[in-house]
Amino acid sequence: MKKWLLAMIVCLAAGQLSAQDYEQSIGLRLGLTNGVSYKASIDGVSAVEFIGSFKRNATVLTGLYEIHLYTFDINNLYLVAGVGGHIGLVAPPTGLNYLIAGVDGVFGVEYKFDRAPVALTLDVKPAQNLIGRNTLDIGWLGATVRYTFD
Repeated sequence: MKKWLLAMIVCLAAGQLSAQDYEQSIGLRLGLTNGVSYKASIDGVSAVEFIGSFKRNATVLTGLYEIHLYTFDINNLYLVAGVGGHIGLVAPPTGLNYLIAGVDGVFGVEYKFDRAPVALTLDVKPAQNLIGRNTLDIGWLGATVRYTFD
């Protein structure tokens, strides 16, 4: 976890803060965990994202604070990094239901199409449960397709 945080800080320091090309977006996140994503720009550079995800016998709500960096020579392609937390309910097939909560990170790239209200994101989202089953997910690779609007 310390190495991941150090890598994120280095990338944030190396990048140039840049404005998003949209105010809000909603879409589908696909990967090991599927769900629905809503993202809102705070000031053009930072955003909050909420992900409602569903995996096996668990339902989880994640909230993230993200920074968008323009580090490439390609218009509308951004490096995205952020931190946040999650809370959820696990309902195993046998045994009692239990609550989970913990901290999350996110690191990836996002591309916003010029001529269409669509943004694509590919990222890794590691998570550490602090309440409930104490597990570390080293990163759920995910792809999100979003409809963008102002």
